[in-house]
Amino acid sequence: MTLTYSVDPGDPDASYLSFWRERHLCTLTTPRPDGTPHLVPVGVTYDPEAL
Repeated sequence: MTLTYSVDPGDPDASYLSFWRERHLCTLTTPRPDGTPHLVPVGVTYDPEAL
């Protein structure tokens, strides 16, 4: 499942900031040479002041 959220990263709304300021575990998927997916867990947050 891919989650999309239409927000300007330079001007996020309060609900977007509230969600992404907490650490979340997501998966990063890349294809292996044989075409099968390779998944890696990654921790993500969003800091709008760092832009």
